[in-house]
Amino acid sequence: MGNSEHFLLVKKGAQAVEHWRQENPGLQLDLTWADLSKDILIGLDLSHADLRWSDLSKANLKGANLSNADLSEANLSEAIMVDSILCQAKLFLANLKWTKLNRANLVEADLSGASLIETELDGADLSDADFSNAVVERVELNNTKGCPLSQKQLENNWKTEPVKKLSRGHKIILFSFLTFMVMISPGLFLEPNLDKTNPTLDSIMGVVCLTAFAILYIGMIVGCTNIATDKGHEGIVGFILGMSFFLIGLLIVTLLPDQTKKRTRRRVST
Repeated sequence: MGNSEHFLLVKKGAQAVEHWRQENPGLQLDLTWADLSKDILIGLDLSHADLRWSDLSKANLKGANLSNADLSEANLSEAIMVDSILCQAKLFLANLKWTKLNRANLVEADLSGASLIETELDGADLSDADFSNAVVERVELNNTKGCPLSQKQLENNWKTEPVKKLSRGHKIILFSFLTFMVMISPGLFLEPNLDKTNPTLDSIMGVVCLTAFAILYIGMIVGCTNIATDKGHEGIVGFILGMSFFLIGLLIVTLLPDQTKKRTRRRVST
């Protein structure tokens, strides 16, 4: 097992790690078997760290320095490693399924035997990296530099169709939309209460509708924020996008004609 103090140190963030390195020059982090899944590790200096057999699945390592780190047999599935530095890192037999390595520096990295399935390597620097015996399937390789894959690996890369996988953000948006539709569906089949003989029912329907819209818009904002984060962008980008949907929806609802008033006029005229 790794060093428990080092594990807690990494949990504290980039500044804590930097301070520790200044006070302990020459020492390296021992994080073998560490469970850092889903952790926010943006910008951490993990260079030369021992991360063998560690679980970094779904962790956010955007911009992290992992140069010369040992990640042999580590689980990096679905990790966000956009703009990370992995030059001369050991990724022997590492799990890189669905990992986002866009624009990563993998110069002279050892990826022998690694599993790269639907991995994103767009814009990455792969100069002199070792991909011997690596499993390469449906990997995105647009604008990569120095791609060292063998001809067989390249031919096998797009042999099968990619499996469509909903991200966490998409699932949140879909769930909130379905919840919204279920909650407002009774109102779609009810005539508006024009004579106001049952104010209690009107109040209940009003509360249900407001709750449904709140769930929809909160789901949109949270979902967009998660999608932006998964793509390696700042969460604020997704928040702004989600808020724009909210404002557009509010504007549309405000500008829509009041159907209840139209029905009232129609009944009065008849």
